[in-house]
Parts: sequence; structure tokens; C-alpha cells
Amino acid sequence: METLNSMKILSLYDGISCGQLALQRVKIPYTHYYSSEVDKNCIELTKKKFPKTIFIGDITNVDFNKYKEIDLIIGGSPCQGFSIAGKQHKFDDERSKLILYFFEAIKICKPKYFLLENVVMNKESTNIVSRYLNLSFVKINSSLVSAQSRNRLYWTNIPFIGLPKDKNLYLKDVVYYTKENLLIYQSLKNLIENKKVIIPIKSLKFKAKCLSCNPWQPFNTTIIYDKTIDNLRYLNCVELERLQTLPDNYTKGYSDIARKKMIGNCWTVDIISWFFSFLKEYTIWFTL
Repeated sequence: METLNSMKILSLYDGISCGQLALQRVKIPYTHYYSSEVDKNCIELTKKKFPKTIFIGDITNVDFNKYKEIDLIIGGSPCQGFSIAGKQHKFDDERSKLILYFFEAIKICKPKYFLLENVVMNKESTNIVSRYLNLSFVKINSSLVSAQSRNRLYWTNIPFIGLPKDKNLYLKDVVYYTKENLLIYQSLKNLIENKKVIIPIKSLKFKAKCLSCNPWQPFNTTIIYDKTIDNLRYLNCVELERLQTLPDNYTKGYSDIARKKMIGNCWTVDIISWFFSFLKEYTIWFTL
């Protein structure tokens, strides 16, 4: 086995470190992985999964001059203010303004490669991001690699070709039956009886609706028929992880609410690993 190069990576808004999962999947070695994150659960989970991670704190306090030898900067900045599904506060939203630190990091560190992900936003906001980064975006739906319909915009100078291959995955491919499903059904039944939710019902032959950053929202995206309880229910945490192409029980050990928030906030890992697969100079080549 010959290692051509090893990378130094700066991950902003790192979340549960899906960047490291994606690097592992395409067998790209790295010597340093700097993580900027503020959520305590995300940091704790990343420490468990990737103990060599170097945590650098809140992005608003990072001195990017210390990271001028970085090869790759990645990040999915908070999206709530940009989302066309929300109020579209654009750059007036305090969460949206955090994207400016990504631009600052690019300007100061001058990495060879970068990858920025965000929601589908209005034309004005999209053009502003493209001007800052001096390139256009590509829109990719996670439905190509997962059972979830999740449109996202990606800005990157990684020289990718085409789009990910469609794996033709549907809800039937992510169903995970557990004893806890009965409790999920009971919660749904109570909400319906109290007329607190009106939710479209999806069959297992369809894609799940897009997961949300709101910890309660994953409950409200997709309902399936569960043959083990002969009734309808919400998706459970393992199913949500599968929608994001995370390993089963990657977020286990936390409350369901905490898990749903982390899963809803994270990247679809197989989309990111697809981008990384084009970093050929950093991949590991296996020789007989």
C-alpha cells in the first residue's frame, strides 16, 4: 500500500463530523482534522468516533491565520435563514451571517480545495455566495444516493465530473423494525387524535421527505405503515440515520430529540464522499 499524500483539513460548522466519515469511505488519509463546532452533543460524539480530532472552538473566535497550511476547507453553514422553506431572512439572519466566516477562511488560508454546502436559497443569496467564492454551484438531490429527497447546493473547486450514480433507494430499503416502533406509533396516534398535526402519508415505495434541523421536525416528515404493529408510525432514529447514509446507531447514546437534531443537521455522507472521490492525488492506491 502506497500513500501518495496526507491532507490537513479544516472543517467549519463540523456537526457530527460527517467529513471524516466521508474521507474514510473513499480511503483518503489525513494527518490533521481541525473541527470548529459549538454543540456539546456533537463535540462529544465526534470525540468518541474520531478521538484524534483537533477542536478549535466557536467559528467566531477562530484565528484563521493559524491554519495557512490547510489543504481542504469544508463546511455546511447554518441554513435556516436562507431556506426557501423558511422566512428567507437571507444575510439579515444571524445564523446566515456565519457563512461569512467560511469566506474569510478561504481568503486567509488559501486552501487548495474547498467544499461548501447549503440549502436551496433564493437567487439573490445564491449569487452572493457564488461571487464570494468566484464559482457557480451544483444542485444535487440526496435522493440519488439515499431514500431521502434532499436538495442542496454545493460550491466546490474539487474537479468533479457529472453527478452521483442513482442507487434507486426507497423507504423500503431503510425500514428498521424495533420494539420501540410501538411507542413511536402511540406518540403519532396521540397527536392525530388531538388534531395537532396533518401529515401526508408515504408508502414504502416512495422517498422520505427532507429531514429538518428542528429536532421535532423529523417526526413530521414521513409516516410509514409498519406491519409489525399493523398501523402507521414515524420513522425511528436508525431509519433517519440511513436516510443520511450514516452508519446504523451512529448517534446512539443520546435522547431521541438530541439524535434527531444531530441527524437533521448533518450532511448526507455519501454525497460528500462522492465529491472527495475526485481528490485523486490524496487517495490511497492499493498495489498487489
